Amino acid sequence: IAPRQFDFRELKHVYDWIEVYGLDEEAVLELVSHCMDQKGRRVSVNYIDAVARSWSEAGVWTRDAARAHLAKYELKKHGASEILRQWNKQRKPTKAETAFYDKWVTEWGFTPEAIISALPKLTVSGTPNFVYLDELLENLLKEGQTSQPEMERADAKTAEEQAFARLVFERAGKLEPATRTQRAQISMYLRDYAMPRELLLFGAEQCKGANEPFGMMKKLWNDWHDAGITSIEAARARMESKPQGFNAKPKKVDYAQNELTDEQINRILVDLDKDIL
Repeated sequence: IAPRQFDFRELKHVYDWIEVYGLDEEAVLELVSHCMDQKGRRVSVNYIDAVARSWSEAGVWTRDAARAHLAKYELKKHGASEILRQWNKQRKPTKAETAFYDKWVTEWGFTPEAIISALPKLTVSGTPNFVYLDELLENLLKEGQTSQPEMERADAKTAEEQAFARLVFERAGKLEPATRTQRAQISMYLRDYAMPRELLLFGAEQCKGANEPFGMMKKLWNDWHDAGITSIEAARARMESKPQGFNAKPKKVDYAQNELTDEQINRILVDLDKDIL
């Protein structure tokens, strides 16, 4: 059987692969050849026995089934190996790493190109690994990004949001970049509220110099949205129609002063040199 020679004790295992595990003789040839590729010519019979058991449990009993199974295995192995190569790791993938890759492709529906495209998104403080990548891909799966075109569209959308948010903050006089939450909120006014970009920028300009410009921006934008305002002219008119403008400060209250006569003052003064009974 293949180039691997089996002694008398090992032949019992060979018979088990056929009689117990249900592999036909051609499948056994594929089995031994595969195990030798993995472990070399002196591969142990116990290793082959373990692989034979896994094949039987997976329903791999014929030569055609074995070849299809091995083709799938090589695809997973190649994909996991490519990830390691991208990380400059010169080694073969472990069984656990291959299992991760199989889950991403088979269960989650990621394309091999999408997995490679996701690698630059992996920002971790330590060395990148399959566990961190699994968490990243799970998040992308929830966002519906399982192919390279879907990821590219999402990346383009993110870049557009960042650029517009940066412009909004510049108009408001804010130097720090917008957070992810702030970018999402700005996008909400564009996408969900369908407010024109120039109107949002005009609102940002009105909040320049405020202590909390972004909070004031949202208050202004919400007011315009509720009023159905979609142009700068209408927004300016609404601001002018409000008492003292939109950013009016509370009116100072002048409290009446109580003017006392000299006689009244003398009555309430206490001579500290005298004892108070």
